Amino acid sequence: NQAAESLSALRKAAELAPKDFRVPLDLGSVFFNKGEFAEATKTFRKAVQLAPDEPMARFDLASTCNSLGSYKEAEQEIRTAIRLQERSDFLVLLAAILMYEQREESAIPVLLRATILHPDDSLSWMNLGTCYRRTRQTAEARWANLQGVKAAELEMAKNPRQPWVHSTLAFLCVNLGDLHRAESEIAQALSLAPDDTDVQSRAVWTLEFLHERDKALAILAATTVENR
Repeated sequence: NQAAESLSALRKAAELAPKDFRVPLDLGSVFFNKGEFAEATKTFRKAVQLAPDEPMARFDLASTCNSLGSYKEAEQEIRTAIRLQERSDFLVLLAAILMYEQREESAIPVLLRATILHPDDSLSWMNLGTCYRRTRQTAEARWANLQGVKAAELEMAKNPRQPWVHSTLAFLCVNLGDLHRAESEIAQALSLAPDDTDVQSRAVWTLEFLHERDKALAILAATTVENR
C-alpha cells in the first residue's frame, strides 16, 4: 500500500532501462490498479512499442482500452495477443469486450473455449452465464452459473481471502436466486478490497439485482470522486 514509493521506484527503473518493456508493464499496472486508466493506457502503449510480439503487453493494453470504452482498439489488441498465445484469460477479455458491444452470440463460443482451457476459472463461467441469460437461454445460463459456483468454491478452498472470487461468487449466486448468500459474499469482497475496481463493478451489478440501488449508487459515487 505504498503507491507513491512504488511509482517513484518504477520511474527510476524506466530511466535506467528505457528499452525494457517490463518496466512500463509494471508501471501501467500501478496506474490500472488505482483506476487511472488513461495514464495506464499511455504506459502500456509504450510497452507494446518496445515489445510488439509480447502477448502480455497487448493484453494489458486491451484491458485498459476496454476500461476506457475504446472497444475497437481493445478488440484489435486482444485478438493480436491471442494470435501470439492462446490463454483463457485472453479469451475471457475478448468475450468481455464483445459483451460490452452487445455481441453475446459471438462471445459464447469464445467463453466455451476458455472453460475448456481453464475449467476452474469462475469468471469464465460467470460471463458465460450472463451471455446465456441475455440471449434467453435459461437452462444453459443456470448450468453455467452452477459450474461457476463450483469453480469459485474450489478457488476459495485454496485461499478464502480472495476478494475477486467472493465478488464473482456473489454475482453467480444472485443469478441463481440465492440472494442471502449473494449479499453475504459481496459484503466480504468489499471488506477485503473496498477500492478494487473489479470488486466494485461486481458489487454494483449484484446490488442492482438485489434491488439495493442506493448502495450501488454510493459505490459508484465514491469511485467517481476518487478517479476525478
